[in-house]
Amino acid sequence: MAEARAAYLSEDQRALDALVQGRNGDPFSFLGPHRAGGAGIVRAFMPGAWEVSVLARDSGEVLGELPRIHNAG
Repeated sequence: MAEARAAYLSEDQRALDALVQGRNGDPFSFLGPHRAGGAGIVRAFMPGAWEVSVLARDSGEVLGELPRIHNAG
């Protein structure tokens, strides 16, 4: 399990690096809502943002906060 998680995080880091460096030809294959590791996740690239909230489409309810994982945004 730990090996699979490490491989997933490594793949995620490569995709993030490509996005930040402008080398990702399909950014929405990485950004936005996705299923990963059996869970729902949301990724955003928002340079200059101090915080990002995920809102429910119909109610506007705050579903969660996205932590900043890269200095570029």
